[in-house]
Amino acid sequence: MRIVSFEVENFRSIGHAQLGLAAATTLVGPNNEGKSNLLRALVCGMRTLSGFERQAKGLPPLRVPKNDQSFVEYQREQDLPVGLQDDPTAQTRLTFQFQLSEAERSDFRKEIGHNINQDLKIVLTFPDRKAPIFKVVKQRSGGSLGEKRDAIAAFVGRRVHVEYIPALRSAAQAASVVQRLVSTRLVDLERDPQYIKALDTIRSLQAPVLDKLSSEVGSSLQQFLPDIRTVEVRLSGERASAALRNAVEMVIDDGVATPIQQKGDGVQSLAAIALLRYAAVSRPGQKDVLIAVEEPEAHLHSRAVHQLRKVMAEIATEHQLVITTHSPLLVTLNPVSANVIVEGSQARQAQTIGQIRESLGVRLADNMQSARLVLVVEGDDDRRSLQSALPRLSNSLADALDSGDLAIEGLGGGSKLSYRLSQYTSGACDTYVFFDYDKAGQIAVENALDSGLLDISGYALARTRGKDESEFEDLIDPSVYLDALTQRFGIRLTKAEISRGRPKWSQRLKTLLEEKGKAGSKSEIVQAKGIVVDALIAFDGDPFEARYGRPLVDNLIHQLKLRLS
Repeated sequence: MRIVSFEVENFRSIGHAQLGLAAATTLVGPNNEGKSNLLRALVCGMRTLSGFERQAKGLPPLRVPKNDQSFVEYQREQDLPVGLQDDPTAQTRLTFQFQLSEAERSDFRKEIGHNINQDLKIVLTFPDRKAPIFKVVKQRSGGSLGEKRDAIAAFVGRRVHVEYIPALRSAAQAASVVQRLVSTRLVDLERDPQYIKALDTIRSLQAPVLDKLSSEVGSSLQQFLPDIRTVEVRLSGERASAALRNAVEMVIDDGVATPIQQKGDGVQSLAAIALLRYAAVSRPGQKDVLIAVEEPEAHLHSRAVHQLRKVMAEIATEHQLVITTHSPLLVTLNPVSANVIVEGSQARQAQTIGQIRESLGVRLADNMQSARLVLVVEGDDDRRSLQSALPRLSNSLADALDSGDLAIEGLGGGSKLSYRLSQYTSGACDTYVFFDYDKAGQIAVENALDSGLLDISGYALARTRGKDESEFEDLIDPSVYLDALTQRFGIRLTKAEISRGRPKWSQRLKTLLEEKGKAGSKSEIVQAKGIVVDALIAFDGDPFEARYGRPLVDNLIHQLKLRLS
């Protein structure tokens, strides 16, 4: 069961808000504008829904220690808006719309006795001092589900679970999760005959020590309380087992083996997130888990945030994820509507990446403000060439360039790559890198990969077979520019000559120019590259060499379209 829509009425600072939820949803906006309250409302509602399973089984409500900040339950005194506290008729209302799989629809029919052809819409109302009210919104067709309310509540409760990870994440919270995991696993072990026998051995060894202590304590107490006859100090079987389960310490070796309490805030924060996520997904019998995380970037270095972004993307492939964040690195770029902007206690789905940037206070160059994806190339010649060629080869990329969703930037040197990638990721921009296959290009890409600013799916090199090194000009069919080059330099060049040899294009051209009486200087090579670009722009047709150039460009087009779609 996945939540596709969530509506809040009268919860803390939120008067009314409605939002759609994707596989991964990001709540963004300034501080104290309602993001955390919206997330807590979602968690509170999900926690209430999951509790209906215990209610159906006649079990008491699940109680969690007060210091466990990850447990959220409704409390009227703090969750009903202050202005409504004196109104006994005021209520908090939370509305969920669930999307059921085919298997869940079949189970619903078997357990409830009704067909459900649409999403399941449920309203939770929290009246004054009373238990929450569960209501199923009637479908447009089919019988009434009202009389099956308790059965439906149990059905939903068995299938939903929420794990809330608050902004304040400590070693104590991580340790409490490990404690719960250990207790769960050791309870199963306590049925094992060997374990039971070992406990009996421990008790037999403890018995004489406890008997002696009982006698000594009894004698001491009788001096003050003469009416005491005997004192027995003992360990109950259940408490002895619980003591073994509860004596848990977690030591993390990240170069130095240290208890988690002595690690830094960043390690403690990531450990808490990782463990709470593991506790959620390892629950037996749970089919769908909602993981809600408040400011996952808190206490983390920017490199760790890049890694966290990958992990959270993986989580969203299996479980529904909702986060609040101030980090542009963690916004959802595809689709943009998976971001919810919360301002002034109001929530709205983002329609453009520019709205998200404005909410986060991100500033980019004017020509990049609307870009969701930036194609990063080494130089301006490469930029001009692709700016001209890509729209001719792909209508969808032509539309993306025209709308500003796609932008192309030439860096003026591969050494600037890591710096620019960090700027783009901090500006909520997706990137794709297309560099020359030479030493400078390879080093730039390797550095970006090592720093976590680039992943292996986010780049391609202009490598052509049979060359030790190659560059963008190697991808272009020489017939596009040969006439222009020969005319400008006053020499005769053939396709066979310009294609011959293993060095990259600029080095081959330098050798040819020298052989034909030219200086072959750096300025002449720069001029030649400009002539190639102008010829490509003026060329009417596909400018890329068919055997090696076009397959590389086709892959580039495919990757850009994937990231934009």
